[in-house]
Amino acid sequence: MSITSNDIGKIYSFSTYDGVQHRHLKFSALLDADTLLMLGVDVQSKHASIYPYLPEGSPSSYKDYVYGKFVDLTGNKFFYFGVPCIREDSLVEDGQPSYRITLRNLDSNKLNSVRSMLVASGVEDFTIEQI
Repeated sequence: MSITSNDIGKIYSFSTYDGVQHRHLKFSALLDADTLLMLGVDVQSKHASIYPYLPEGSPSSYKDYVYGKFVDLTGNKFFYFGVPCIREDSLVEDGQPSYRITLRNLDSNKLNSVRSMLVASGVEDFTIEQI
């Protein structure tokens, strides 16, 4: 599986050819090297550091790559990877993230109200556990 513009918005975990694992990153764009340079990304250094690990026959120039822009789930940290630097055999779509909400000091009436609000909002796949 290779990443394409049809995958924008999906969440992935994968490894790059330098052996680094990346988890739960949202794919947000495909960019060329010139665009990354304009954004201040040091594409040349990143490419030079991973190039020795790429399969034989990989283009030697960073300008010959299309780059994927990924964002962590907080939306605060951006990552850029040459698409050929992502090990296709490691690329896994994570699906939708789960969230944990802790509510304190609820009586059974308030708990039922919370449950009803979730259902009324269209949230049907949830679990409520007393801790």
